[in-house]
Amino acid sequence: MTMNTFRTGPASLWIAITARSLSTAQTIASWVAFAVLFASVHTAPSSEASEPREIPDIRGPKPSFPRLMGMNIGAKNYDDPAYQSQLARLDVVILGFYKGWKPGYGMAKVVRNLKELSGGKILVGQYTILNECEGPVLK
Repeated sequence: MTMNTFRTGPASLWIAITARSLSTAQTIASWVAFAVLFASVHTAPSSEASEPREIPDIRGPKPSFPRLMGMNIGAKNYDDPAYQSQLARLDVVILGFYKGWKPGYGMAKVVRNLKELSGGKILVGQYTILNECEGPVLK
């Protein structure tokens, strides 16, 4: 079995054609495909000839440090406006809501207030102990 292997371009593109296992039409089609690939690699503009372009930074503004985090899971006074204003000064806050926590006030309202008071910069997380969860998922 004869194996003709061709290597083109810096990307190390390898094309292997087995002469005996291909029909004449397949061989011609393979050679045409090779010629097209070869031409596209060698006629593409080189990176040396073009001007270097600036890549935009999509990460946004650089964060300020130190970052402050609060793990506020003990006393759940999240509905108190004074407590909310203290929490809003943090960069990251972990809260310990539980099922049925003050249904008249609501968890979503607390999170909305914290985001508004902090100017949208605060990250809010939920503290959960999975060992204490009940339900059909864990059984």
